[in-house]
Amino acid sequence: KHNGITILLFTEASQANDIEMIEILNNLFSSQTKIVTKIIKDGIDEGIWSNEISVEDVATLYMGIPITHNIRLVLTKKKPNKDFCERMMQLFERMLKEE
Repeated sequence: KHNGITILLFTEASQANDIEMIEILNNLFSSQTKIVTKIIKDGIDEGIWSNEISVEDVATLYMGIPITHNIRLVLTKKKPNKDFCERMMQLFERMLKEE
C-alpha cells in the first residue's frame, strides 16, 4: 500500500530543505545503520564472519537494499517478492562468511 514511501520522504525533505524532517529521517537512518553495524561486528567478534571487511561499507550496502527494492517495485508495478529479504540475508551471510 505504501511502496516507495521512504524514498518519497527523503526526496521531499531534501527538495523542500525541510530541516526538521531531514533531522528526523537522519536520526531514523542513523539508528537503523547502528543496529546493522552492531550485528555485523557481533558476527565478526564471534568468528562467524570475516574480519577483513569494512563494517561501515557492508552496513551501507545493506541499508541500500530496501531502497533498491522500492525503486524496482515502483518502476515495474510488481508486488513485493515475499522471499526477497530472506534471499538478501542469505547473500550477505555468504559474502561475510569466514573462510
